[in-house]
Amino acid sequence: MSIDMFLNPHDEVVADDNGEAIEAQIAAQFETQPDHESDEELEVIQRVSIREALAALEALRLYEEQQEDGNHTVIASLNEHYDHLKHKQLQQLRQSQITNFFNTNPTSNSSNSSNTLIAI
Repeated sequence: MSIDMFLNPHDEVVADDNGEAIEAQIAAQFETQPDHESDEELEVIQRVSIREALAALEALRLYEEQQEDGNHTVIASLNEHYDHLKHKQLQQLRQSQITNFFNTNPTSNSSNSSNTLIAI
């Protein structure tokens, strides 16, 4: 038996040559369908700020430190997460345009600020 006969046998009947039905079946699998009743409301989860996450990590670390059987590896892990978020917070603070530091009024003329020299 040749490879062509194996891949495309004569007795095989292809029902849909244009592939539209197959595309519709695949698309239907990936359509988003709610897992709840239509009259139920989905709970909106508020985004947690870095400041709130840092405060929560600090409180959890303090709780673990106050326990008689406090786990030192948990405390070390919480400290690592705290340091990571603190670094991320500093990076976000630094990622602004330098002109924002010099301009107190964003609508002011930028030609005046170009003549200013700052000694560091």
